[in-house]
Amino acid sequence: MKKICIIIFSVALITSFAACSQAKKDENKVKETVESVAAETVKAVEEVKQEVVPAEVKPDEALKAFQAYVKEYVESFNNIAKDPAKFSKLANQLQDKVTEMEKIKSGFSKKQLADYQKARDLINKVNNAGK
Repeated sequence: MKKICIIIFSVALITSFAACSQAKKDENKVKETVESVAAETVKAVEEVKQEVVPAEVKPDEALKAFQAYVKEYVESFNNIAKDPAKFSKLANQLQDKVTEMEKIKSGFSKKQLADYQKARDLINKVNNAGK
């Protein structure tokens, strides 16, 4: 009886050891797969970050573009009866344009700040005239 129990116990022990060894192998495969996917994800995120980072915007060029936008905005307001869709389109872009300018405003010289303020005053006049 003891011999039979020892044989059954040994078989069970060997079987469990084999099962654990296989589980460790599978676990290592899963771990390697997860690590490779994580590395690829990190690489892809870094590439996207590089693509998303815009080129450094020069303050004078940004100010000229903003002034051109404001001029078009004022003209479209003056001609709102002729083309209300154009004014609506420009009005929808207004908040984004102002936000962009506020981000780079710290790099402006005194003259550029004065020009920017003039453009903002024109926008305020148009917005107040519409009320």
